[in-house]
Amino acid sequence: SERAAANCHSCRRRRVKCDRLLPQCQKCSVAGLKCMGYGRLILWNTGVASRGKLMGKTFEDPSASGMKDESATAMRSATSQAMTPTKNSPGHFQSVWEPNVSLVDPLLQDLDHRSRRYISHFASHVAQDMVIYDLPEQNTFHSLLKYIGSYPMLRNMVIATSAYLLSNRFTPDTRPSTLYNDALTAKHRAIGMLRPALQNIDTMDPNIVLASITLFILFELIDSGKNSWRIHVEGAKMLLLHYNSQQSYESVSTPLMSDAANAGLISECIVFDIIGSTISGARSKSLNYESHGVNPRPFVELAEMNNCFSFPAELLQLILDTTSLANRDRTCEANMEIEATILIESVESFDPLTWAARLQSQSPYNDIEERVLVASALKAAVCLFIWRSLYSIIPNGLTTAIRNILLSDIFYHLAQIETGSPLFKATAWPCFIAGAETNDAVEQSWVVDRLRSYYNLMPWNYIISMIEVLGFIWSLK
Repeated sequence: SERAAANCHSCRRRRVKCDRLLPQCQKCSVAGLKCMGYGRLILWNTGVASRGKLMGKTFEDPSASGMKDESATAMRSATSQAMTPTKNSPGHFQSVWEPNVSLVDPLLQDLDHRSRRYISHFASHVAQDMVIYDLPEQNTFHSLLKYIGSYPMLRNMVIATSAYLLSNRFTPDTRPSTLYNDALTAKHRAIGMLRPALQNIDTMDPNIVLASITLFILFELIDSGKNSWRIHVEGAKMLLLHYNSQQSYESVSTPLMSDAANAGLISECIVFDIIGSTISGARSKSLNYESHGVNPRPFVELAEMNNCFSFPAELLQLILDTTSLANRDRTCEANMEIEATILIESVESFDPLTWAARLQSQSPYNDIEERVLVASALKAAVCLFIWRSLYSIIPNGLTTAIRNILLSDIFYHLAQIETGSPLFKATAWPCFIAGAETNDAVEQSWVVDRLRSYYNLMPWNYIISMIEVLGFIWSLK
């Protein structure tokens, strides 16, 4: 039978000769032990080291030794005082901080304990937030963790993102100041490394820079989601344009990721850009990806199954086309009216059931009914977005009857997606669009409660920005 090239980790630990049988060692089975296998091993350990003099040791408890460690004291206090979510307090959270967990890996042994805990939180929470289903070898953000030991810029952005999200999970009166400070410090270090990387771009691996820029975008969305993320999106586009124009791009060494993971990063940037442009209120002419040598359609198709927004590629393309038409020079009004009508007809012809059935073959669960609910709400929301974006082009405008039908569709389908569903992550954008349209006080209250529930699940401050924008819209009404 086939045998492994090296002893299994269990036999190596027991200091016995391994029979190296696949798929698992028979010596372990006979001894009644769980075989740890032959692959690369990453252990989650309560100690500070996996071997040597510090094996099994933990960091000294500051309170027991009389040390005045403000960060440790604040962190324990916040953990014990964190409150459960309430409808009126979107910042109240059960703490997810695990004070005694550290990531043990040879590449991370030189990091301080707090940095390793941030990396641990990124692996167990942040990377999972970015996808609908956290599937093995299919989460682009998990793939980054394999290389942070070798690339300081990427490692600092992982730490910054994780620390900021942890900071958001506490109420202002219980939040440890060290979390926010660590986030800003790590981000500042990464920015300092990004500048020379961009200045010497021809000597850099594009995957490393692109991965770091993607985390910069994510950090800014977590921070406020207003317009600062756009700077990094434009940087990613220029990076793609630069390497697409270089014949040497295909020969560049890519130790960071495979081509599939690289495409996953590009898809994340494009989806963030398209959806973010509809919320920030600033119409971006830079959404014309073709001018940057990038065809966005394959990338948004890659994202539609497992990206946290689960946005159908066809509908995202219609948003791009709508933005392009809205920014065009209004010299040929007749042609623009025809194009606007075609966009409306295109979104009306989109079939949520056909889309959900196509994705079912890729999904690990039987979730076709919930996919249909999400796609139906998104279809109605995109239709409203097109009407409002092109209101000065479409002659008859959005009638009250059509508007009410579209609003009813959004509320009806969203109400059937419970907060515990993995696809609940995909409901923020249609909820925002419905909130911007409705004049009903009860529906407005429902939208705010829904967005607060979303923030309780994923504490990204762009959700708070959504609520603030809706409040401004309602005050104008």
